[in-house]
Amino acid sequence: MKNIDTKLIYGLILLVAVSRLVPHPWNIVPIGALGLFSGAYLSRRSAWFIPVAALLLGDMFIGFYNPVTMVFVYCGFTMSAVIGRVLLHHRRSVNRVGVSVLMGALAFFLISNFGVWLVNYPLTSDGLILCYLNGLPFLSRSLLGDAVYSVILFGGFEAIRYVVAKQAANRVIEK
Repeated sequence: MKNIDTKLIYGLILLVAVSRLVPHPWNIVPIGALGLFSGAYLSRRSAWFIPVAALLLGDMFIGFYNPVTMVFVYCGFTMSAVIGRVLLHHRRSVNRVGVSVLMGALAFFLISNFGVWLVNYPLTSDGLILCYLNGLPFLSRSLLGDAVYSVILFGGFEAIRYVVAKQAANRVIEK
């Protein structure tokens, strides 16, 4: 990876991570997309760390909550990095990113709501079903947030790379 790409990737990651701290619609956050993006472009070791660090940073400012729920939320977002690594690291396309967004949001929904069930619902099959049913509105918001921020990250990265490459080509022609 070229040095400019590395700086751009980390710059976009920092920008999106900080955006979690600004007011935003409930449950429309950049962390899932951040996980997909870091999984696609960073090393296996770094990819999972980025969404966890962004969550931790945000939670330090916003406030911590039930530790059991937090573990499941963090694990849910870490799955986005795994999905990004598996599906997007070697080949990226609009369709692959779209499928990754869907899979990341579903993984987060299933994992995080399991943690919510353990803490806030009766530990029965009816309690689990009720927990997942009550979580459905959050799933649609997660999908929206992951989709919007994925367009910003993946699209922004490719657009900036295109502009930089075009400028470099123009400089070569001018010489």
